[in-house]
Amino acid sequence: MRHALVMLGMLGAVTLGAVTLGAQQQPTNDLPNPYKTVEGWAKLPAGRVWGSTSAVEV
Repeated sequence: MRHALVMLGMLGAVTLGAVTLGAQQQPTNDLPNPYKTVEGWAKLPAGRVWGSTSAVEV
């Protein structure tokens, strides 16, 4: 019983800390976007066609 109460107290402290920390952080993306979109940049040599992609990992 005591072990469960200690664990519950620790969980509450961690949750409260996470909520407090989240409220104090400033956004990291408040600057203007330095990149621009370039349409049609990908050109293949004559006679070549685009294939398919089975997976992409970032």
